[in-house]
Amino acid sequence: MSIRDKLTRLLGPEPAASPDRARVEQAMRGSRRPADIAEVVEGEDAGGGTFLVRRGHDVPVEFSEADPRWWAALAREPRWAGARREDVAFLDLETTGLAGGTGTVAFLIGLARVRDGRLETRQYFLRSPASEAAALARVEEELSGCTHLVTFNGKCFDLPLLETRFVMQRRELVTLPHLDLLHPARRVWKRRLEDCTLGRLEAEILGRARHGDIDGAEIPQRWFDWLALGDARPLAAVIEHNRLDLVALASLAGRLARLLANPSEAVHATDLFSLGSMMARDGDVRAEPTLGEALARGAREAAPELARVKKRRGARDEALPLWELAARDPGRRGLEAGVELAKHYEHKSKDPARAHAVTQGLLARGDLTTREREGLVKRLHRLERKRARTTGGFV
Repeated sequence: MSIRDKLTRLLGPEPAASPDRARVEQAMRGSRRPADIAEVVEGEDAGGGTFLVRRGHDVPVEFSEADPRWWAALAREPRWAGARREDVAFLDLETTGLAGGTGTVAFLIGLARVRDGRLETRQYFLRSPASEAAALARVEEELSGCTHLVTFNGKCFDLPLLETRFVMQRRELVTLPHLDLLHPARRVWKRRLEDCTLGRLEAEILGRARHGDIDGAEIPQRWFDWLALGDARPLAAVIEHNRLDLVALASLAGRLARLLANPSEAVHATDLFSLGSMMARDGDVRAEPTLGEALARGAREAAPELARVKKRRGARDEALPLWELAARDPGRRGLEAGVELAKHYEHKSKDPARAHAVTQGLLARGDLTTREREGLVKRLHRLERKRARTTGGFV
């Protein structure tokens, strides 16, 4: 019996290669010569094993015309009001995974900024994990020359990850006033779009569809394959994907600012309603006319929000027909509107009989929570006592 056979009996058969490992080993046995990143993408050595890709683009018109005051409103951060477009940095990362933590590496760090009248993208690619220190030093230098930062989902992912990598390299990431476009984008478009990914917004809102773009789920493996094979050809699509993301960030920042400045430009009534709702929450005096226009353009869901704005202004009589309209909705908006109607009839109109009828109708709904039902029953009993004191009981 050979030594191999003895080891097999002792340890068991050698495990089969994983699909990824098998694919890499097959590629390594292939005849194609691996291509370095410098042969695949035009760029330059940035030192320390970092490869820099620079590209110039026309500045998106909406970004160049945007009033920084609206970015302050979008970010809910007053320090944005004085931002200069030339000092705004856009950041997007390509990483080895979405889990975050110390094991996730940002192998491609994309930055964009207006320089000499052009939107310039600078993408720092790590040839290996050992290149990270040099790449972060360049990123630190870039961001130190900026005053404001824009990302997409950067609040939850990009910035925490980058901060972790900086700490591990004994560096400190500069803190800038930050506008994460994901959150205002959701506030404006989530009612109409199935999702608010950057790719979806680029296609549906900016009107730019990407052709042949890489699936984000494939990106980590392409860098791992690069480390194993040294062939950069599959990475060209990753770098292009990151570049397009950066340009889309600038366009989206401009579009959101423009819509907030001129809400009537919203093509869809639902988007106009969302803008009005955002204004109402932020105390913007334009909320009432914006919601009124949304309702006039067919967004019936604007009725209860508009009624709340009028109620806060003290115009309860103007709010009443809006509550009555909204109360016809069989969904949750109808329940909320019905409760407001009952309050109005009880406290404003001093008509407990009508308030009682509305409350009884609400109790017939089948979608009430236990707490909601208990609240309505309590209201009904109070109305019955009020009626009894004045008329001797309900008829």
